[in-house]
Amino acid sequence: LFYNDLTSLNPLWFETLTELVNFSADYNARIRSILSGTFTAVRSIRIVTFSNSGLEEIHRDAFGNLSNLTSISLQWNNLYAMDRTFFEDAVNLQTVYGTRNLCMHQDFHYFRMNFDSFMEILEPCFVKYEP
Repeated sequence: LFYNDLTSLNPLWFETLTELVNFSADYNARIRSILSGTFTAVRSIRIVTFSNSGLEEIHRDAFGNLSNLTSISLQWNNLYAMDRTFFEDAVNLQTVYGTRNLCMHQDFHYFRMNFDSFMEILEPCFVKYEP
């Protein structure tokens, strides 16, 4: 969904895409948040990209069951807040691309292996999140 001028993502779009593995909404500069339940039906998702999408916050349970997510790209957004459980629930997450955000300024490789230190670096994102 590159360059589609999206302003939001409707969870109903994903209800029948239960086998979706890779999702990209790069260059949709008006997506402000990923709401709770948006990707709940998509249990197979492994790679998600939201680079250059105007993203400001990620709500609790936006991705539902994150057990297969291995990589997420959030580069070049205005991300300032996200729920801590987003990362806690992503048990197979290995790579987080997060440069050029308000509360996240770097990429994280081997995320699970360095979980505690990365979570400490991401604390500014968590303290600004208001459910």
